[in-house]
Amino acid sequence: GRLDPITGKLEYCSAGHPPAMLLRANGKMELLTEGGMLLGVLPDAPYLRGSVDLAAGDVLLTYSDGVIESLNKTEEEFGIARLETQLRLAAGTQVPGLADPNSPLNLAETNAEGLLFSVLGAVQDFAGTHQLVDDLSVAIIRRSVPENPQATSLDRLHLFF
Repeated sequence: GRLDPITGKLEYCSAGHPPAMLLRANGKMELLTEGGMLLGVLPDAPYLRGSVDLAAGDVLLTYSDGVIESLNKTEEEFGIARLETQLRLAAGTQVPGLADPNSPLNLAETNAEGLLFSVLGAVQDFAGTHQLVDDLSVAIIRRSVPENPQATSLDRLHLFF
């Protein structure tokens, strides 16, 4: 993918990876699904490129399949639903069924590092003593709400992985 830190425009292609999650500042969750099959499987495979704009307060979560396929002692997968729930909890936002989905998010005080450690901790807690069989790769980008309206866009982008 390619992210313009000035405008917040992200161009991406999943190429066989799980869809990235974009948690908007208004609480809407978007799955970034544009792409194609696993990169390198077929030499002439077609790929689609997606594009989104990250606005102030938005959080982008990318992850490897090892995160959602992590198993607990009963061989249950962590899954996309738990990942979304954990991201929402870590971001201090509404979790469908647990809070009012129409109230606005408050992401102003949640940094990318805190979100990352919360997500990874939830996966590790879920797996418990069950051996991990795949990598756990997570990257989080958060476009912060500017404290100073005169700040440049570069001052408002936080990446942690």
